Formats: sequence, structure tokens, C-alpha cells
Amino acid sequence: MRIGDVTNALQAHFGESESKLPNDVGAIKAKQSWGMAYTGEYHNATVHIGYESTYVTLKGLKTIFDGFRQFGPEGIVLADKYDVDSRPLSVITVGARYDPGQWFVMGEWSHLDSQGSFFGNGTGWYLSGGYRFGEFTPYITYAQAKADNLSDPGLAAPAAAGLNATLNSLLSAKPVQNTVSIGGRWDFMRNVALKLQYDHTDISAGSSGVLTNLQPGFQSGGKVDVFSATIDFVF
Repeated sequence: MRIGDVTNALQAHFGESESKLPNDVGAIKAKQSWGMAYTGEYHNATVHIGYESTYVTLKGLKTIFDGFRQFGPEGIVLADKYDVDSRPLSVITVGARYDPGQWFVMGEWSHLDSQGSFFGNGTGWYLSGGYRFGEFTPYITYAQAKADNLSDPGLAAPAAAGLNATLNSLLSAKPVQNTVSIGGRWDFMRNVALKLQYDHTDISAGSSGVLTNLQPGFQSGGKVDVFSATIDFVF
């Protein structure tokens, strides 16, 4: 709907989904998922607001939490705290972009609330800007991700050491990091662009960031540098 100089778009959806998670965690199912998103455009400015709600189940972890429950009341409390069985989860996102043509700036903020389970609560945001020099566009981006509860002492029983280690491995998989990205885009042909980008990421202690396929001996935290070259095209 267009009101004056403002173009308004409202979207709504409902459904369910299933997808596999990395590190052999298993499949995650989302049911009774619904969400709404609003996008408003005014001249060179665009704003976006979205909300998503769902119930999440991760059966691949059932064996772990059933193991905790075998240790009695303390184990049951711990399992009920982190188990993912039809747990409510919601995400809210707010973003904006301003692009008058010669330059641009954009950013986005998102918050996850799992209302329990090992997913916990998390917040992420980024801010990016660039300037166009004809066919060349250098840009810079800063991004940050935070999460709570990256570890748990678990149960004191020596027999639960393996379960405690597995639980803490799951908790540390939540990204807590910040990244600075510097890149450039060259539109050297019609509908074809070359992008070069360098990312420097600082991962907080206790977190494995967004790294997957972790190998034995991996230590949480540290720094990661990535250089990438891509070609984007429209056909």
C-alpha cells in the first residue's frame, strides 16, 4: 500500500520446517511457526521490522538429556532446563538502509529469546557503509554477536563427566564474537561484479563462534582471518 511518498509492505506467514544442524547434532523441527514483517520505503530510506515465533524440537539431544535424568532430581532439573522439546522460541529483527546513490549506510539488529533450552538468549547486529567511485565501491562493516550461558558446571557425580562435557560443548557453540570486514566491489561488466573482502573476527573465550566441524583439540576463543573473492552475476 502506498500512502503519499511512503511505500508500505506487510507480510505474514505460517508453517513448519525441518533442517539438519552441523556437528552431527541432528535435525531441528519447528512447528506452529508464524511471523510478520513490515517494510517501509521513503525516497532513499528503507526500514524493516520482523517478528517470528515457533516451537522447536531437537530430538538428536534426547539421549544426552535422558542420561542426565538418570541421576535423580538434580539431573532432571538440569535436563528440563536445557532440553529442546517443543520449546517456544521467538526472534525480533529491526533493520534500516539509506542509499542516496553516491554512498550508502545500513544496519540491522536481531534478538533471539528461547525461553529456556540450551539455545538461551542471543543478540546480533551489524553496521555497514560504503562509497561509490564509478564502478568501484569500497565498504566497511562491523558486526557483533552475543549470547548468554556458554557453560554449566553440570552434575558433581564423576559418572556424569561425559554428559557435562557434551552439554558444555553445545553451550559453547553459541556465537559470541565481533567482526570487522573491509571489502570492495567492482562492477566490471553489466550485471556482473567482482567482490573482494577481508574479515577479522575475535571470538570470545568460551565460544566457538560460528565455526563448525570442530576437530579434537580445538580451543574456544581466539582470532580468525578470512579473505574471500566472489563473482556475483544476474541472468
